[in-house]
Amino acid sequence: MTIGDIAVTTAKLLGIYDVARAIENGEEDYAEEREKIICAVNRTIRSVAVKYLPPETEQTFEGKNAVDFAAFSQIPISIRAVTGVDGKSKKYAVRGQTLFIPTEKVVVRYRFLPPFMAQNDTCSFTESVVPREVLAAGAAAEYSITEGRYEDADFWSDY
Repeated sequence: MTIGDIAVTTAKLLGIYDVARAIENGEEDYAEEREKIICAVNRTIRSVAVKYLPPETEQTFEGKNAVDFAAFSQIPISIRAVTGVDGKSKKYAVRGQTLFIPTEKVVVRYRFLPPFMAQNDTCSFTESVVPREVLAAGAAAEYSITEGRYEDADFWSDY
């Protein structure tokens, strides 16, 4: 499931069929509306990730006592574990945007904030985890808020 797939479903839910068709066919028409919808899809994915299903990954560090969050390949939300190469747990501390770890080679497992994605990028969630229609309804609410259609946003939030 791509960001574009979710954006098409979002546009259809909103009744903006010309925009849905343009997204689906990769047309340049309705560029501003397409970008607003894709932005709403990204905000929805990030919201779901932060509140309910943050994706996890691992990253190896060696020879550093302090690692700034900016050095991670993804934006950390929380550190889940720090282990040595032997798999044994290591002590660590987080202060502000810095992770303090042993200087030996360690593996850091962390939850991260999904990056903003483009139309052809694959969504962080599979449809079996979060159905397209659920993400599209959330994106419809986000889009409605940006357009000042607060009653519509309330409707989509309850969807």
